[in-house]
Order: sequence, then C-alpha cells, then structure tokens
Amino acid sequence: MIVFLCFYLPPALQPDFVEIPFFHIFVRECKKHHVDLSLAIGVAWAESEFKPYAVSSKGCRGVMQISPRTARHYGIYNLQKLFDPEANISIGIQHLKWCLEVCNGNEKKALLLYAGFSNPRDSSALRYLERVKLAKRRAAILIEKHLHTSLIVSVSPETLSPGEPFCVVLSLKNTTSMTCGNLTVTVLTNNVVVVDTSTNLYGKVKIYPPGSRLWGKDGIQVTSRYLVIEIWTEKWLYLQTGILKCVLRPVNTDSVVLYVRGNIGQLRPSYFFYCFPSWSPWVGQQRYFEKKIVVWVRKRETRKFLP
Repeated sequence: MIVFLCFYLPPALQPDFVEIPFFHIFVRECKKHHVDLSLAIGVAWAESEFKPYAVSSKGCRGVMQISPRTARHYGIYNLQKLFDPEANISIGIQHLKWCLEVCNGNEKKALLLYAGFSNPRDSSALRYLERVKLAKRRAAILIEKHLHTSLIVSVSPETLSPGEPFCVVLSLKNTTSMTCGNLTVTVLTNNVVVVDTSTNLYGKVKIYPPGSRLWGKDGIQVTSRYLVIEIWTEKWLYLQTGILKCVLRPVNTDSVVLYVRGNIGQLRPSYFFYCFPSWSPWVGQQRYFEKKIVVWVRKRETRKFLP
C-alpha cells in the first residue's frame, strides 16, 4: 500500500532558523531508523518550519505534516497525537525511510513521494525540493556546530516521585585555544539537597548555598541568592569534553528550576551566575551557552479508606 503525505507551504523559501527544535528527538529517531539527520531536519522545516500544531489544507498535521491516512498506516488513530512532536517526528522519519527504500535511495524521488507529488516538473514540487535542499544544507551547519560546540544537558529521570533524587549532567567540548572556563548549575528552587557532585575537569567542584559571599568578575563581592554548583578550571584542554555531574534531591516541592551554563574563556567566576540566573549578558555569543531546565515532581497519591 502506498501512503502519501501532503505538505504545509509557508511563504518564505529561504531557511533562516538558527536552532533546531526537538533536536534530541531527531537524533534518536534518525539513529534508530538509519536516516540522514540533516535530511530529516530539512524535510521538517520544508513541511512545517518545525511548527508542532501546523495543519495543512489537506489535513496534514504537526512537525513532519503527517496525513491521517499515513498516521493510520503507522498505528496512530487518534489524530490529536500527531500534535505531539515526539510521535509526529517518529512517524515522519519512519515514513521517510520507507520512501527512500521504495525509491532505491534516490533522494529526489523519495522526497516527492513523501510530499505526495506525482508530477516532478510541477512548480510546487520543484519549490518543495528547493526548500528541502536549502534547509538540509542549513541543518548540516547547525548540526556540526551543535555536536561540537554546544552545551549538552541530560537529566535523569525527567519526572520524579516525591523524595526521589535526580541526576543532571553538563558536557561541553572545548574547540578553542583557551584553557579556562566553567560549568555552572544555579538552582532557583528552594528545598533542594545536593547529594553528590563530580567532574572530569582539573579543579574542585564548589557548592555555594544561598547567602554565600563571593568574589565575582571584576572584583565585585556579591551575595548568592540561590544554590550554585560550579566547576571553574584553568586547565581545560583543547578538544576535551568537560563534564559536571550533580545529583540533587528536592524536598516538598512540585518542580525544580535550574539554569545551567557553560563558558569557555571565563577568566574567573561572574557575579551574574549568583545574582541574576535568569539573564546573562553573554547569551548568544560565541563559546557561551545557557539553558533552562525544569524537572517535575509527581504529586503524592493519597488513599482513601472506607470505614
């Protein structure tokens, strides 16, 4: 049975995205199904510009613009599920793989099959192929940058039971000639206990409770408003991936909010890490990376007993 997808066509032709939404999902699914990562991301941008709630005139839905017919073919009958990026991208990449196999690896034919074009000379088909081509090229550049120079953060588990600890791991590869820098976790939520910390970088992990008096950048002494965990080093080797691992346990809270940062070239710790964790002056600059992480705690179940 041949299954067709239709596509959502925004007016812009030139891809200008600077980040790849749902990147970890694309990486996982492409690795699982042996599909070229930049191609899958290019298709997603050409189809919807990564919009999870995009709906075309023909009823195709989500990031990869999955049609109801294709969804049923892959076992999805509740169309609302197509608005879930994880489910949508998984189906889209599986279907893209199928199209490539049917077309014996011919990428152009596979893309036309994916989008449901029957006439390869149709102006819309040619425009679609060009959009994918440009987006794929753009994605390849961002993938290279992301895999080699961005701050990678993993949290396990992402949803907790009451009183359960969780582990957050920061990793950042030094692709510069500079040897100093830091990895920092700022905990905005009260009632969080530090269970354990470790690092592979030269230096000692420091823990600053709220109220700690610190000497920051430019010799300014400040008082930390929040719990801060930091490794600063002056011996960050070239091409070394620095790692900071923290095990935390929330107490009597329904969520934990973290701001995590990596900065290569930081000569000494900055007071922004301790006083203004929701904003930093270097965001978007080269070699400085910042992310916000929210970890949720399930509500404790209460059982009612009959008399």
